Amino acid sequence: TVVNNKMLTTNYGGAGIFYNNAEANISNCVFWGNGSVGTLAPYHVRVKTTLTTNKLINCAFDDRFVESQVSPAGFEANLTGLVVISQTNSGSTSGVKYAEFTSPSNFVGKTVTANDLTSFNNSKWLLTATSSLIDAGTVISPVATDIFGVARPKGSASDIGAYEYSAAPVFVGAGNWESTARWNTGALPGTNESAIVEGAASLTTNVSLQSLTISSGKSLTISEQKQLHLTGDLANNGTLLLKNEAAIRTDGSISGSGSSTVQQTLAAKTGAETTDNWWYISSPVTGATSAAILVSASGNKMGYYNEPTATYPQITTTNVPLEAGKGYLAQINTAGTYQFTGTLNNGAVGPITLTRTPSAGGPRGFNLVGNPYPSHIDWNAVTGFGTQSLRTDIRPTVWVRTRTASGVMGFDTFDGEDDVTVGVRGEMSRYIAPLQAFWVKVNTDNTTPAITFTNEMRTLRDQSVNSNRLRVKGQTSRSILRLELDNGVNTDKTIISTSNLAQDGYDFYDSDKMNVNSPDYAELFSVVADKELVINKRQRIDAGNSVLLGFRPVKSGSFTIRATELTNLDHLIVVLKDHFTSQEAELQEGTEYTFEAGEIESSGRFSVEFRSPGEVTSIRDRDTPEVLIYVNSDNKITVQSAGLASNELIRVYDLSGQLLADQLATGFSTIIDHRFQSGVYLLKYGNAVQKVIINQ
Repeated sequence: TVVNNKMLTTNYGGAGIFYNNAEANISNCVFWGNGSVGTLAPYHVRVKTTLTTNKLINCAFDDRFVESQVSPAGFEANLTGLVVISQTNSGSTSGVKYAEFTSPSNFVGKTVTANDLTSFNNSKWLLTATSSLIDAGTVISPVATDIFGVARPKGSASDIGAYEYSAAPVFVGAGNWESTARWNTGALPGTNESAIVEGAASLTTNVSLQSLTISSGKSLTISEQKQLHLTGDLANNGTLLLKNEAAIRTDGSISGSGSSTVQQTLAAKTGAETTDNWWYISSPVTGATSAAILVSASGNKMGYYNEPTATYPQITTTNVPLEAGKGYLAQINTAGTYQFTGTLNNGAVGPITLTRTPSAGGPRGFNLVGNPYPSHIDWNAVTGFGTQSLRTDIRPTVWVRTRTASGVMGFDTFDGEDDVTVGVRGEMSRYIAPLQAFWVKVNTDNTTPAITFTNEMRTLRDQSVNSNRLRVKGQTSRSILRLELDNGVNTDKTIISTSNLAQDGYDFYDSDKMNVNSPDYAELFSVVADKELVINKRQRIDAGNSVLLGFRPVKSGSFTIRATELTNLDHLIVVLKDHFTSQEAELQEGTEYTFEAGEIESSGRFSVEFRSPGEVTSIRDRDTPEVLIYVNSDNKITVQSAGLASNELIRVYDLSGQLLADQLATGFSTIIDHRFQSGVYLLKYGNAVQKVIINQ
C-alpha cells in the first residue's frame, strides 16, 4: 500500500516509480492519497522507465488516477486487473468501489501540518469486511503472507494491498498470546471474537473466545494451570499443547487434521517406605495408548478394575488403547511429565456401561470411571443431584483415591453435598479434575446403568487452587457432625449429616467406606445395618438418637477423636461414648478425646449420642442404652446399639397392645425376623419404648 507520498522534482508530484533499463513489475498494490502540492504537476502516480514492459497487475488507485501518468505514451504498462476506488474511504453510491480501510489518513500528499502527522500516525490500512479490495488481487508465488505475516490468500484470491483481510484476528510470529504486537489488528481478540493462530503462540493467562483456528504447521501452547474456553468451535490443523494442569473447554465442535497433547506431571513415592505412587487416571484424548504411562525403562505399572470379578487386571503392553471415560490405575515409579496425544475428547462420550454383579461380593457395584475431558466435570450434573432429575440407578457419591501428607493413599469422598477430605489436594467437591479417575457405585444388583458425559457437564476450575487439581462450603440448614481420627501419622474423617431425602437406615444417600488397607492409616466410620459408612445420611438428628462408630486402628497405639464441625446442632448435646472405658466426652468444635487401643477393635467400642440440653429433660432413663431403630429394605425392623446387651429381649407391639414379635438381641445389630406391613408400632427393650413407623 503506497500512501501519502509527494515526489519533489521539477516535473512530477505524488508517487514516482522510476526504473532505469529495468521493467516495473508491481502486483496487488494500493495507491491512495498520493499527490503533488504547490506548483508541481498534479501527478497522482507516475511510472516512467525506458522499457515498454512495465506491469501493474491487480493494482488499485484512488479516483484521481490518470492512465497517461501510469502508462504514458511510448512506455505503456500492463494494467490488467485495474481497480479504481473512491478517494472517500466508504460510501454507498451505486457503481463506486470503496477501499473501506480500518482507519486511513485524511489528507493528500505528504504531511504538512501537525494534524496531518497525527492522522498518519493513527492510520490503519487493514481492510474491513465489505472492502472492494477483498479477493480482488492475484496469487503471487512465492509471496505467501501479507506484510504482517498473515497467510494469503484467505479467500478465492489475494486481497489488494499490504494486508490480507481476516474476519478474525490473526496471531503471527512467536511469542505470548498477550503481546498485542503479535496480532495483525494490534489488539487482543475479545471474548466474543474468534481468533486464528498462524505462528507459535503461548497462552500464559486464562482466555475466553468464540472460536479458534490453529493453522497447519502452527502451534498453540497453553501454559501450566491456565485455561482456554471456547464458546464455539476449535479447528486444529496444527499442534495444540496443554502443559501440566492446563485445561480447555470447547462448547462447540472440534475438527482439523492436527494433533493435541495433554501433559500431566505424576510423582513417584515421596519416601522409601511410602505407598503414594498410585495415580487414578483417565485419558483426555482419543488415540492415546498405554504407552503414555508404560514408558520404556520407567518401571511403571498400569491396570484397571473389573467389577464382575472384583479384580485388577494388569496392562503389560504399550499398544492398548485408552478408552474415553474409563478409569485406570498407574503405579508411577519414575516421576516425570507424561503425555497423552491424540484428538481431544469433546461432546458426548459414552454410553459407559456400569455393572453390579452379586457374585463380586462386598465390593459389588463399584466401577472405576474417568473424566474424559481436558476440563473439569460437575459430578452433580452427571447424577442430577439437587434436581428433579436425580438418577436413582447410581449413587450420588463419588470416591477419589488421594495421597495424604504422610505418603499413604486414602480416599476423598463427596456425596452431592458433603465432603470427606483426607488428601493433600484440598477440599473435595463436586468438580472432578481433568485426567481424574474415580469410583462410582451402581445402586441395584444385576442392573447395568450407563453414563454418557456431555459438554453441558463440563466446567473450568482454577487448578492453581489445590482442591481443583487431579488427585466451599456454603450456608446450610442441614445438621452436620464432622469427626476426625488422628493416629499421629494420618487423619481419617467421617460425617453424620441430615437430608430430607434420606432414611435413618442404610439407603441410597449413604456413602460406603472405602478401606485404605495401610498399616499406617487408622480408620473411623459409622455403622448402619452392618455397612461401614464414611458419610452417614439421616433424615433428622433429634434428642435420643445415637450412631454407632466403627474404628479400625490397624496397629496398637494412642489415638485421638476430635469434632471439627458441628453445624445446626446447637439444640442438642453431642456426646462421644467409649463403651470400653465407659467414659463420655461432650463434643464441641475442637474437642478432643484421646485413648489407647490395640491392633484389633470391635466396631461397637464407640457411639455418638445426641441428647437434650440438661439431664432433667432427658426422655430416656440414664441406664437405658442409646439405640438406632430403622426399617430395612425388607420391611424388617433393625435395632442397633453398642450398649444393648446380648440376649436382652426386644418386643414389638401394635397400637392395640398386641405382641407381634419378640426376639433376643444378637449383639450391636439385631434384625427382628418378622415382615411388617405399613403402620405404627411400638418397640420395647429394657425400660424404654420407642415408636416405629413403617411405610411401604
